[in-house]
Amino acid sequence: MRSHQPPTGARWGRRVAVILLTATVLVAALVLLISQPIKSPAPTTTPLPSGSFDIPATATTPAPIPTPSSSSTKTSVAPVARTCKKGKPVTFTWPDMGLKDVKIETTGLKSNGALAEPISKHTIGWYSLGREPGAGLGNIIIQGHTYHDGSAVFREDFTAKLKKGSTFWFAMDNGSRCSYQVTDIYPKLFKAPPVPKGAMLWTEAVEKYNFYDLDGKEQVLGATCSGNLKPGSLSHEALTAWKAKPLD
Repeated sequence: MRSHQPPTGARWGRRVAVILLTATVLVAALVLLISQPIKSPAPTTTPLPSGSFDIPATATTPAPIPTPSSSSTKTSVAPVARTCKKGKPVTFTWPDMGLKDVKIETTGLKSNGALAEPISKHTIGWYSLGREPGAGLGNIIIQGHTYHDGSAVFREDFTAKLKKGSTFWFAMDNGSRCSYQVTDIYPKLFKAPPVPKGAMLWTEAVEKYNFYDLDGKEQVLGATCSGNLKPGSLSHEALTAWKAKPLD
């Protein structure tokens, strides 16, 4: 019977070498595993619907403007009038004369070269061959009829009610409003001789006061019939004119 022999030095050396090699491989594998970076899942983005705005991720939706409630204690403020912009007048308002949103009728010249009156007695005639409100220069020429029976845009008491400082305005086709203030009044401008003392012929006033000036400072030149009726006629014997400066 053979006896069990303890391992010799050479055998122990081989075993130790195998154990050390195995341990080295395991340690190396563990180090390699730990050193690999952990990959995060790629972020996903939600595509914007077709036609929407490309809003940055940091943008926030603005808060809605609060609507005043009936229980609010704040005092309401009247809206500020818009600045006058050059354009064509659409309606005419003159509170002191009881006029509100009166339609504008464009006028031109008669065949003899004289200024044509508005066709309708209910409108304000604007000389469209002249200057527009907001143009910045020249006279904006307007007219309105006065009928003795009170059926026209201006009343028989127009001249008596006309005062310096009175304001009126045009609503424009561009949405703005052009306001003017009366600065000068010219009553008793007679259409034809004879002319009473202290009065003047209309044609003379046109020349003297540059009523048809289209190159000077911007202002409104307005006129309407006034005074007594001509004998045997429904036409007034005179005119009242006024000038007004722009306010906006």
